[in-house]
Amino acid sequence: LTQAALNTDSIPTLAPTGQVESQPTLPPATNAPTPTEVQQRFFTEDFDAEVTNWTTVLTSGEETLLDQHVNNGFWVFDLGGKDMFVYSLYQPETYADVRIDARAENRGDNTNNISIICRYDEKEGWYEFNMYNSGLYDIFYGKWKSSGTQATYIPLSDGGSNAIHQGKAVNDYTVICKGKTL
Repeated sequence: LTQAALNTDSIPTLAPTGQVESQPTLPPATNAPTPTEVQQRFFTEDFDAEVTNWTTVLTSGEETLLDQHVNNGFWVFDLGGKDMFVYSLYQPETYADVRIDARAENRGDNTNNISIICRYDEKEGWYEFNMYNSGLYDIFYGKWKSSGTQATYIPLSDGGSNAIHQGKAVNDYTVICKGKTL
């Protein structure tokens, strides 16, 4: 699937409401299990030990300035430079439909965002939800360029929400990717 193949006229435009629901025009990832293989697998990642089920990809910034470590049940991303973009992908399982709940604490006086992705496929792309500590959010369809370290993004929705705590704060986020609904 390429950007040229996507009919952008069919991408919905949503008003900001604090909750986002969208009907994507793209099919689920091709590696999704068939209905007979689907099992409900719930888990919580407590980050009490080393992070072993995740693969990290730095797409922008200097790798020497990235410090990731586990500290008191938190997976800390210390980004020591400007414009650093880091993806950490959960690898052991493939899910067709997911609900992802994440708690993120912004410990600095800075501008940043938390991204949650679903339907990740290295070749076909993914859906990406970005929540900014300014109260804004956006949703994209992303796909790796041939380099494998840079991506192209097609905007699906954006807006703002008073439910996103700004500045130094803790936010709880939920992303649901079920069928063709985000």
